[in-house]
Amino acid sequence: MSLLSAFFNQKIGTICTISRNEYGDKVLSAIYTNVPCRWQETNRTVMESESEIKRIRADVWLNDDYSSITENYIFIKDGKQYKVYSVELRYNLDGNVDHVKVELE
Repeated sequence: MSLLSAFFNQKIGTICTISRNEYGDKVLSAIYTNVPCRWQETNRTVMESESEIKRIRADVWLNDDYSSITENYIFIKDGKQYKVYSVELRYNLDGNVDHVKVELE
């Protein structure tokens, strides 16, 4: 059980992967639904290169069950889509994954 699980009192409607169909169109495939989390809206920018600036719109904390999430996932909350910018696995004192922090753009 995560040290932060008491703070997971919000829900993400759907977490999806992005794939392409036979016509090359993007298709969202739901992987998780009604995911408990801690959701914090933010508005900060990250400079990836000299010409590329990303806007981080939310920080999300999830329990260790969702440690397989990668950058090609989409979060859908309150009808809005958020693309995963980064995923950080946070470890407990025993060296096991305790929770996952995700930055969304």
